[in-house]
Amino acid sequence: MDATAIESALLVLFFLLPIVFLVFLYVLGVMLVATAMVYVKAGRPAWLSLVPLYSFVELLDIAGISVWWGLVVPLLSAVSIAGLFVCADTTLGFCISLLLDGALWGGVFGFMGYLYYHLARSFGENGWYAVGYLFLPFIFFPLLGFGSAKFKGSKKKSVDKQRNKLIVTGLIVVSTCASVAVSFVFIFAALLKHAPATDPYVTQESQTCYVVVGQYIQHVPSGAFLDASVNSFNELTDYTQTKNCYGEDSKTAFFQNTPIAGVNAPTFRVLGYEGFYAVDSKRVYAGSQVVPDADPKNFTDLGYGYAKGKKTVFYVSTGANNKDWDLVILKDADVESFETVKEWNNTYDAFDKNHQYYYGAIIASTTRQ
Repeated sequence: MDATAIESALLVLFFLLPIVFLVFLYVLGVMLVATAMVYVKAGRPAWLSLVPLYSFVELLDIAGISVWWGLVVPLLSAVSIAGLFVCADTTLGFCISLLLDGALWGGVFGFMGYLYYHLARSFGENGWYAVGYLFLPFIFFPLLGFGSAKFKGSKKKSVDKQRNKLIVTGLIVVSTCASVAVSFVFIFAALLKHAPATDPYVTQESQTCYVVVGQYIQHVPSGAFLDASVNSFNELTDYTQTKNCYGEDSKTAFFQNTPIAGVNAPTFRVLGYEGFYAVDSKRVYAGSQVVPDADPKNFTDLGYGYAKGKKTVFYVSTGANNKDWDLVILKDADVESFETVKEWNNTYDAFDKNHQYYYGAIIASTTRQ
């Protein structure tokens, strides 16, 4: 999307928002006044329509329904809470939760349809007006409140006393508050459960490859725990520079979460910041494997996975996600003239006097120009 289109969309949005807001206020005002008129027609004070929850109980009385039907609200609140608790991270829990949600919404629409049917009848209207009250209240309530319909009462007269209205209202208030409170607690607990942990050893953006967890050393990327001494363990690579992690304690060395067999820990060190190769006093290592026919005294890490010994050039292919390490001997490489390219704007990353190489493979039989 270009700048002109964005500017046009913003202008339309700025013009539409006030209009939408004014329409919303108009509809809301009309609904409030129309509902108040319905209460007035039924012989109730207009302000009673503005009292939360109690106005609902009074509406039951206007419709000629026993106010004890208001206890359907606590029942639906209980179904809503049950739906939260059974919605476990399982297929069965999810299916049960969907069934409870369906029952909840079915109960809400069914009960409100029953209420609006009797409300329409109490004003002498056709029972089908209940559908309009349910789905188009901003049209049908003004028709009821400002229209010619007069309150005739219901054939089923309510005999409930004021005390019963207060009892039912109190139960609705308690159940509604409990439902909201439980919902907030449940949602908060779910967010804590599924939120990324703040501890460095379980985050994807950790600045270290190994962390101390209690009395153990944990390898961050895999989450595995090492059989290593907490007191003498050291991380040997910078995790912000490379994902090839090396660490050691007083007895052994580790590549990622794997102990390096037979290593001489006191003399072990990593070559280069990339961490492709390491040496001790006797051997050379590529990751956790021993580099064959390599002498640590004349072994050089050239960068980008390349290295050379006295007679051989090596290349480490790490594969996808740096997991599948494969040590390759470049048999056709000339050791003396072999170099890596420090600039990345070339079609090759290494060369000798005879060839050009890219990711360890010969791509041309001419040397660097």
